Amino acid sequence: MDAVALLEATLKEEKATDAALTTLAESVVNTEAEAAL
Repeated sequence: MDAVALLEATLKEEKATDAALTTLAESVVNTEAEAAL
């Protein structure tokens, strides 16, 4: 696998992780933090 393909794969994984963490934060973490106020 060449460097460009490896970087593209890494970027794709990072974007997927970012989307998953954003969804988690919006649905669970923020709700729990708001309830604690």
